[in-house]
Amino acid sequence: MSFRLEDRAAATRALQGYLYELSRRFPWMPVVYPDGAYGERTREAVRVFQEHFGLPTTGVTDRLTWERVYRVYRETMDYRTRHADPSVGYADLPLAIGSRGYAVQLLHAALAQLADHYETLPAPAPSSLFQYSSASCVAALQKIYRQKQTGKVDAALWNRIFADLASKQACDAERKDGAGYPDVYDPTDG
Repeated sequence: MSFRLEDRAAATRALQGYLYELSRRFPWMPVVYPDGAYGERTREAVRVFQEHFGLPTTGVTDRLTWERVYRVYRETMDYRTRHADPSVGYADLPLAIGSRGYAVQLLHAALAQLADHYETLPAPAPSSLFQYSSASCVAALQKIYRQKQTGKVDAALWNRIFADLASKQACDAERKDGAGYPDVYDPTDG
């Protein structure tokens, strides 16, 4: 499989975002900041992750490693959003470009999970900063909800997102069919 340089950087940035969020949850994980460069810090974080989860310790993100990182990240985010009190974010509303903090993290986690259910909804990179890409994801969801596409999250949209997510999580729990993982790259490939 071959990738353009931009694709590799985007996939690396996504991986780093997942690893960064995992480092916030697991103290044994080295902190990696999403910069799109698969450097020594990323390799070390991948090696530590692989070792901890019983994978071959290479520092290379092969498909097996990617799937495990993604699954652990999603399980962590599922737990966070399932056990989060959506009213916690109210103090930070509305959310718009430049907003930051826990409410933005919850929003990104919720959008990432909803992206599994809505084909036209892109999943945002995990972050505590509301960026242009966040506004784009929100606007896509507003389009799905047939709302004015502002790219901003007010209290009404916040409540709708978390009600929608709770409904989807309940359906998923009933099905338990184990949705597939995204197809990303092995940095040693092509």
